[in-house]
Amino acid sequence: MNVFLIIILTILVTAIASVEFRTDHNKSAIKSLGATGKKAKAVTKFIDIYPGFELFINLISLLAMIWIACLCAITWGIWAGCFIALVVIALAHLLGARLVALTDQFIIAQAGLLVKYFGWTGVLNSLVVKRSVEPVEDTDELIEILRSSHIDCPTQLAIEKIIQLRSLTVDKLATKWADIHKIGYREKLTPKTIDELFQSQQKIFPVIRNDENDVVGLLHFMDISTIGQTEKNLINSMHRNFVTCEHDTTITAVLQLMAENETTVAVVMKNKKVYGMVNLTDILAHEPVCPTTTDAVSH
Repeated sequence: MNVFLIIILTILVTAIASVEFRTDHNKSAIKSLGATGKKAKAVTKFIDIYPGFELFINLISLLAMIWIACLCAITWGIWAGCFIALVVIALAHLLGARLVALTDQFIIAQAGLLVKYFGWTGVLNSLVVKRSVEPVEDTDELIEILRSSHIDCPTQLAIEKIIQLRSLTVDKLATKWADIHKIGYREKLTPKTIDELFQSQQKIFPVIRNDENDVVGLLHFMDISTIGQTEKNLINSMHRNFVTCEHDTTITAVLQLMAENETTVAVVMKNKKVYGMVNLTDILAHEPVCPTTTDAVSH
């Protein structure tokens, strides 16, 4: 009879040892585990009560291990019994650790029943010392969490823009070099030329010398747009101090580069050739798409 009880209690300890449910699952992670709709809501509720539930089952496990030790001592003597109990409990925990993934699937599938019968364990949450939550670094996860919140859409978009800029590379926003109107180093800024620059609707013009990859300065249209019929001096008007960056540089790094050099434009390079150009307006104009009602519900 004692051996039978030891076996039952060992199974119980093994099952409890396999419960290491990740409470940091966001909704996309829950979805990837096969939980959608009502099941996803049940899993979310289970996550809310999990600290108390974990405390409760750990107390049960502790009592079960004490009982195993007592039964082993009664059956095989104190020394032999304690040794056997130690081995049995250690094996139970080792086996439980290997069953964590399976237990996760069980919890996902039976979250509704667990909440129904163990929802009361949520009252024990206040007794649990909160663990430090690891920061979410993945951009997609951060956006998923943001979109599943109740924050209004304009605020969502503003926050989402900041999140996306952390990993967005400059080549995604840069204007391609072939699409940019350029001006020759020796070209004269006659009223006609200035009018042509104005018609291009471009604000900043790269000044090139020998070829298109030989950029010697940047001409800001505002510097030459004063009213008058006189010819402007290109050399004196252009900005020789400009910054360059590689095409795979992140937007946050480009913004830092602009701030350090007190400029709002950067020439983008790729394989030692000019790839394009990006300015602060391009970055600020980047807008994430506001999720539709259908998308919001699905998230």
